[in-house]
Amino acid sequence: MSKRNTPYKEVFNALFYRVLFMSGIQNPRSFASDEERDLCQDAYSKLELRPDCQAMMEKLRNHGFTIWCLTTGDTERVGGYFKLAGFEMPAENLVSCHQFMKHNSAFESPLAMIKPSMGSYQPMLEKFAPEDQKWFVAAHMWDVSAAVKAGFRGAYCSIYEKESCIEIFDTKMDVTANTLLELADSIITAAS
Repeated sequence: MSKRNTPYKEVFNALFYRVLFMSGIQNPRSFASDEERDLCQDAYSKLELRPDCQAMMEKLRNHGFTIWCLTTGDTERVGGYFKLAGFEMPAENLVSCHQFMKHNSAFESPLAMIKPSMGSYQPMLEKFAPEDQKWFVAAHMWDVSAAVKAGFRGAYCSIYEKESCIEIFDTKMDVTANTLLELADSIITAAS
């Protein structure tokens, strides 16, 4: 909207004390130091893959699927999650929406390329051959439903949101499941 692209780390650093204040801490800079702020931020980079995520991706790979990852984050941080888990995610298959942004365009907002905008999913579709099955798997209905609108087949796992609220997204999923491994099985069945 304002045609700025500030990395998450800088946003976190700038907002840390403000968020503490807005949470009711009257003197946030006496409550936490810059070193403690940096520890909090560093912990974010050490998040683990969701349970069964690695097993799901391995199962899909073993059945001939190529795994891609589309993130609104930076690929270095997200790639770090895979490295920590010992999961091989080729760098070329890890894509950030930021790669699609047109920062100098006078006519197009950079937000037109951030999920759930269609501009983030369309360039991903172009990475596939026309005959490829194009599945989009997510545990966030807002994400997978937008991908379906863009042209992907949708696979939604309810393990993290419990309630899909599909009625507000005006989308039909190809498969849904309560766990990531069940979702992998459903995708394999639907794709064959």
